[in-house]
Amino acid sequence: MSSKGTALLAWVFFVHLTAIYLYTRGFLLTRLSLSEISSCPDGECTLQPTYKRAVVLIIDSLRFDFLTPDPPHPPSPHHHNVLTFPQELTASLPEHSLIFDAFSDPPTTTLQRIKGLTTGSLPTFVDMGSNFGGASIVEDSLLSQLRDAGKKVAFMGDDTWTTVFTADMFAPGLCFPYDSFNVEDLHTVDEGVIRHLFPLLSNDSAPWDVIIGHFLGVDHVGHRIGPDHPTMRAKLTQMDDVLRQVVSFLQDDTLLVVLGDHGMDRRGDHGGDGVLETSSGLWIYSKKPLTRGIAAIPPAFRHTRIFPDASVPHRSVQQIDLVPSLALLLGIPIPYNNLGMVIPELFSHDTRAETLGKALELNAQQVRLYLDTYRSSASGGELDSAWDEMQAQWAAVQAASTSEARWLAIEGYTRIALSACRSLWAQFNVTLIGLGLTLLGVGAMAGYVLFIKFGELHDDWIDWAGTMRWTCMWGMAVGSVAGFTLYFPLRSHLKGVDALDCVLFGAPLVSSLAVIATARPASFFFRPSSFSLPLLLHTLAFASNSFTIWEDHVVTFLLLSSAVPGALAGFAAPTARLRWRILGFSALFAACVRLMAISTVCREEQHPYCHATFFASASLPAPPLPMLICAVPSALVLPYAVRRILRISKSDNGLAAIMLPWLLPAVLLQGCAFWILEHLETSEVFGPGYEWILRPGRTLLARCAMGSVILFGVAVWWQVPLCLAISSSAKNDETKDAPANVDSDGKPKTQVTILGFANAFGSSYLILWCLVLGFLYPATQLTGQVVLGLAMIAMLAHVEVTDSVRDVRALEAAFASSTPSSALDADTKRGTTVTFAEIVPVALLALHAFHGTGHQSTIPSIQWKSAFVLTSSLTYPFSPALVVLNAFGPQFLMAFAAPLLALWNVAPLPQPTAGVGVGGGAVRAGLGMMLYHSTLLFGSAVSSAWLRRHLMVWKVFAPRYMSAAASLVAVDLAIVVGVGIGVPRITGQRPLPKSLSFSPPPVARSMPTSNLQLPHLVSFCKSFELRTHRQCRSVSAASRKWALDCNFLDEDERRALPGLQLGLLASLCYPTCDVAQLLLITQFLVVLFHWGDRSPVSTPAAFDHVWLRLSRSLPPYWQARFQRHLAAYRAAAVLVARDNANAVVPDLESYISLRQDSSGVKMLFDLTEYAEDLRISDAVFKMPVLGQLRSNACNIVAWSYVCVCIPHAAHSPALTWDPQDIAAYARKHASGDTHNLIVVLMAERRLPLQGAMQAAGTLVKETVATFLENERFLSDSSADVRRYIQGLRDVIVGSTYWLYETDRFFGDSGDEVRELGWVFLPPS
Repeated sequence: MSSKGTALLAWVFFVHLTAIYLYTRGFLLTRLSLSEISSCPDGECTLQPTYKRAVVLIIDSLRFDFLTPDPPHPPSPHHHNVLTFPQELTASLPEHSLIFDAFSDPPTTTLQRIKGLTTGSLPTFVDMGSNFGGASIVEDSLLSQLRDAGKKVAFMGDDTWTTVFTADMFAPGLCFPYDSFNVEDLHTVDEGVIRHLFPLLSNDSAPWDVIIGHFLGVDHVGHRIGPDHPTMRAKLTQMDDVLRQVVSFLQDDTLLVVLGDHGMDRRGDHGGDGVLETSSGLWIYSKKPLTRGIAAIPPAFRHTRIFPDASVPHRSVQQIDLVPSLALLLGIPIPYNNLGMVIPELFSHDTRAETLGKALELNAQQVRLYLDTYRSSASGGELDSAWDEMQAQWAAVQAASTSEARWLAIEGYTRIALSACRSLWAQFNVTLIGLGLTLLGVGAMAGYVLFIKFGELHDDWIDWAGTMRWTCMWGMAVGSVAGFTLYFPLRSHLKGVDALDCVLFGAPLVSSLAVIATARPASFFFRPSSFSLPLLLHTLAFASNSFTIWEDHVVTFLLLSSAVPGALAGFAAPTARLRWRILGFSALFAACVRLMAISTVCREEQHPYCHATFFASASLPAPPLPMLICAVPSALVLPYAVRRILRISKSDNGLAAIMLPWLLPAVLLQGCAFWILEHLETSEVFGPGYEWILRPGRTLLARCAMGSVILFGVAVWWQVPLCLAISSSAKNDETKDAPANVDSDGKPKTQVTILGFANAFGSSYLILWCLVLGFLYPATQLTGQVVLGLAMIAMLAHVEVTDSVRDVRALEAAFASSTPSSALDADTKRGTTVTFAEIVPVALLALHAFHGTGHQSTIPSIQWKSAFVLTSSLTYPFSPALVVLNAFGPQFLMAFAAPLLALWNVAPLPQPTAGVGVGGGAVRAGLGMMLYHSTLLFGSAVSSAWLRRHLMVWKVFAPRYMSAAASLVAVDLAIVVGVGIGVPRITGQRPLPKSLSFSPPPVARSMPTSNLQLPHLVSFCKSFELRTHRQCRSVSAASRKWALDCNFLDEDERRALPGLQLGLLASLCYPTCDVAQLLLITQFLVVLFHWGDRSPVSTPAAFDHVWLRLSRSLPPYWQARFQRHLAAYRAAAVLVARDNANAVVPDLESYISLRQDSSGVKMLFDLTEYAEDLRISDAVFKMPVLGQLRSNACNIVAWSYVCVCIPHAAHSPALTWDPQDIAAYARKHASGDTHNLIVVLMAERRLPLQGAMQAAGTLVKETVATFLENERFLSDSSADVRRYIQGLRDVIVGSTYWLYETDRFFGDSGDEVRELGWVFLPPS
């Protein structure tokens, strides 16, 4: 019985697959690659080499704004002005260093960009699919030209290069590839490149001519956690350090090229043609001048464009322009298929730009030769539309009378050629497109015929389905023979079509026509109605790029609209119970749909009218905080909600009592825990040293979740799928018929009670559906998991509404009949025919779940993280399968639920009639789902074919077609599996003989954590009273205005000034002075802090202004004392700089002495006299006990700064002003920063970092105790001395608390660090 219906569904699936195959082959063909090679033994087709060697470093996903000195507004602290070395060299050596905004042709995937960067040609859209597997480059390229010229190429980095180029392209022993697809590994590839790069650069005799290094860390950070994350800053800082070292090794005859193969979108992904994805950085540097005659270059050559949200235009080029430029600079021929134009600045070596003229001539001749060859090929007709224009422009080149006019004509010719070929980057085979569309249309019609026929046959479908199965098979056989036979006489007219294509077209076409002819239903013609209107509108929407772009909103509207008829039926329900049931579940359905719609990811075209909520932000692909909070509760609530709905029909027994309370929550929690641990690892919440436990731990959780679903859940369900509870008892009825309760022997009769019998089919299939959800759950990110839970509740609500509406229809039919009493049996006599109106919400819910789980019909929305759910590295076939499961699992899940429309609340009696009826209903439900999605595919395919020359075809229409095709495959597969395997297993069962028992799993233990412990500085100051000035806010605002008006600060310092909280520092340290004094002190602090950032040796004008006002009211001895402290501050800075230059680490005693002066704290103590109007004479000031007290206070304040510098890089994007930056300890110590208390303690006492931190804290604590001890000796001093000591106390406690309030050290996490006392170290 089941095999006959399944065979028809499988046949429909086959028709869809062949239609997709033929259409896709016609729509997404690769371009024609010419096999010719550029060669000129006499050297006439190239220039004399300008450079003997070249170093080409590719920083994957290096977007242009990562390089530019003029980033967008507002700049990101995580990726703007971090990789600054190219900016610095370009500003100081403009003739040696050039930065370009390079346009990367889409698709912006690494493999395609490697092809473009080496051949100068254009990639194709379908080539993107080979990004997982690679495809050899057989056309002429830079590497083949270098090999033919006898030059040796060394390579290290992304192994994609070794998949597209043969081994003979690289020098023996100088090829070091690394796995490129493990996006969770941020460092291995980069460290491998560094490990092999520098030995080659430092060895002048190393056997290489060109080095190619491909770094992947920036790209992997973008994919994993997005560009707006501290990890991106750390990675770009590493790249900046690498470039600095590379430049230090460069010889005068070596050219350095640094570029990104593409950019990345706001979330860190790429693959499409968005402006952020196609904008890549390009930096070219040489120790000898790159350009001298730039003035001779016509301004028309120097194209510029403005990066999004930026205000300054930048020099822009095509990325493939690098190919002819590199070839001529190295003295090799330009690759044959190149369409790029030389970059003029690189050939302006003389004031008359003669070299540029020769380079342009060679470039134009190469492009001309390529076009002539292409024109004479079999595909040459594709250039017809642009050929006349190109010929006219070439004539203009020949006719030009001046050098400049000829150059401009050459540029026009090359750009016209590029534009024409770019429009032809994917060829269309209209014949194959037509064949595919024909099959899609005829197949949809055949599916509609089958759907209608199953509705007419009701329970009599089995024999008819068996006959139709043979009709399909004979039709396929006849069609195959006809297709193969007709191919040979027609092959001269079938361009690009082979015999296999004809067979694949003929078999489904003839069989579809046979089905339409033999299964013609009584009501054949499709009449538009309110039930089919959503499908009609949805299909027509694909003719508009706007509706296609906003399809997620369209689906939400259609989905809510499709539920209106059911809700209206509730108002007319004849009983209150049905009325409230329909209206209640309709409201639940609408609420779930609206909540799902909150989760969005935005297409580029939807900005600025769309706000991404699936992730924490559009540029941070982490789960939002509400989802982190709701993930675990939703994983627990969902099984309870399912069981609560089953309890309505008493079906929460048997297998449901095992799966729902135990297995399903365990699986969902494990899937949820996987992504929580992924977030903790990615965000380094516990610090960078926990990957060793977090990565294996979450992998184990995912494997346990998916494994338990398959090995336990499905296995148990297969053995005992029913959700029934059976009990027996002696029949005891105290009525007049009581004698009937005993048998002939006088023994009581047994009464058997079966709970859940009325929904035996539906509840069992629901458990199987829950297992499918459990398998999908770990592959879906946290927000998507919540959305899937809402989709499941919405689906069950829709099923309940559908069941109730059927009850209403049955009652209405009974009341309208001649025997109204039949309403008493309406539940058993109602029809179970699935209507298309009932299927439409399920089909739309599949697409709504697709959008709600963070997907769009665009390449960048692919969630690559899911590839590493089961493994920590790229593993075939699991990684690609998980990406597919993540992207199209929602469609599979919702399609798998379609049989519930036929199975829900149907009692398994009488047998076998009940099983036959629900089996036919399940087949009809599956056909309806297939029909809806195949019609959508047909509409999308027609629109894509009709608009194939539309400007938005590759941005909107082609991706939507591919998404529709993949969705249809997922839906068809789910229907075949669900109807072909799940339904027959249920309908062939008998009630459970006894109940099952199951023990709950043990409770998981929590994992311990550890972090770098900081000294608890606040507790050291518990003996000091914290006070603050009442005018803190007004003085802070006034001081900021003063700082901005005096033009002392640069732009970065101006932006960072409010976060410094210097007004708060002054208010805490000098809480009793008057407002004018507090304002002047705050202004001094502004000058002092930024003065220390620069050069303390030179005196800024702003200091003179402050000093003039200070000195007016203070005695000469105070002024002389302050000047001595200022001079000591400057002298200490010189000594620190000298020791850093000589890599001298001072001993602890020397460091302590010098730190008192270099910190500038003595001047802060001098300001205490000014703030309190004290008169401390030199004699009193030099008192030994007071001097010791002052020294204690100075050490406390200076060392406290050192003890808190470590966390700022992990918590705050701002740059620290203090030189004692422990967070950058490894980097700064390596570059000579030796005056650091932690460095001194580690060197002198042989301590690790944590030990040195603890030792520094101990020093501060002991010094506070010494301060308090010395203070007792001065308890009987004069009033001025006691007030001076109180001022010292105020500075100590005020500066300590300020450390946690300013954003320079802890960013927004100061309160947390002050309370908890630990921080996270960034990765080394």
